[in-house]
Amino acid sequence: MKTQKYQTWCLVAGTVSLIIMLTPAVFGQGSLTPAGAPAPTMKTLDQIYNAITNISASGGEKRIDVLTLPADGAALHAITSPGSYYLSTNIIGVNGSAICGFSVEADNVTVDLNGFSLLGNNDAWSGIWVYGTRTNVTLKNGSVTAWGNAGVWADGGKQLVLEHLQCNQNKSSAGGVYALNTLQCIIKDCQALGNGGKGFYVNQGSLIEGCTVGNNANWGIYLSDDCVVKDCLVLSNFSGGISLGNRNDVEHNTCNGNGTGIYAPGNDCRIEGNQCLFNTQGFNISGTENVVVRNFARNQNFLSDGYILGNGNVVGNMIFGTSGSVEWVTTGSGWENFDFYTIP
Repeated sequence: MKTQKYQTWCLVAGTVSLIIMLTPAVFGQGSLTPAGAPAPTMKTLDQIYNAITNISASGGEKRIDVLTLPADGAALHAITSPGSYYLSTNIIGVNGSAICGFSVEADNVTVDLNGFSLLGNNDAWSGIWVYGTRTNVTLKNGSVTAWGNAGVWADGGKQLVLEHLQCNQNKSSAGGVYALNTLQCIIKDCQALGNGGKGFYVNQGSLIEGCTVGNNANWGIYLSDDCVVKDCLVLSNFSGGISLGNRNDVEHNTCNGNGTGIYAPGNDCRIEGNQCLFNTQGFNISGTENVVVRNFARNQNFLSDGYILGNGNVVGNMIFGTSGSVEWVTTGSGWENFDFYTIP
C-alpha cells in the first residue's frame, strides 16, 4: 500500500511540474491607442514620375528640363553644357522668326524628347540645331515637325545619334535631317516624311537602319562614302529613293514609287536583297566595281527601266518575268536578280 500511494503522489507532482513549465510568461503591454491619424507610406505618382525624369540611370546625376534653359540669339533654349536633358512639354516655334527650338552647343549631350514635339509654327529656322563641331550628341523619342528649315540641322563634328525621332513636313530644301558635314551619324527607327528637301542627308561613315522615308521633295536618303543603309522603307520620294556615294552597303530595303529606286553613281558598293517596284527607274548603277545581287525590280518595260547597268560592275544573272505568265526559277548560283515587266 505504501508503495502504491507513493507512486500516485509522484505522478501527480510530475503533472503539476509539467503544467508550470508550459505556462507562458505574461508581460504588461503598452497603450493600444494610436498616436495620430494614419499617414500614407507610399510614393505618389508625381513623386515616381519626377524620380524617373530627373535622375539618369548612370551615376544618379539629375537630368535637366530643356524648357528651364534660357534663350540665346539663335535658340529658344540653348544647351551649353554636357549632360542629360529632357522635354517636359512641347516647344512651339515663334511665327515668322529665325530662331530654332533648341540648340546643342556642347559635346556629350543626350536629349530625350519624352514623346513631346518641337512644332515649327512657320518659324524660318530649324527645330534642333547642333551648333559647331560637336561630338557624341544623341536626340531621341519625339518629333520635329513643320519648321522652315531642317528638322535637325548639324553643323559638323561626329557621332550624332538619332533614335525614334520623327522629322516630318519641314519646309526647306534642307529637309528632315541635314548632317552634310557630320561624320559617323547613326539614325535608327526614325521617320522623314513630307519634307521640302531630302529625308536624310548624311556624311561619311553613317548608318541608317529601320527607318521610314517618304513623300520628300528630293531624295529619300542621300549618302556620302562608307555608309550602310538597311531594312528601310523608302516610298514616293520625288528625285529618288536612295542615292549612294562610294563603298556603300545597301541591303534589304524597299524602295517603291520613287523617281529612281536606288541610284549608284559611286563605286565599290554592295547592293543586295533590295526591292524596287514601280519607280521611274528601278536600279541605276552608273558607277563601276559595284556588286548587284539578289534584287527584285518591277517597272513597266523590258530591262531598260528595271535595271540600268553600267560596264565594270559585277551583276548576278537576271531572271525575267512577264505579266500574265509563270516563270519557273531553276537551280542557279543563288545570286540572281529578278526583273518583272509588262509586255508592250
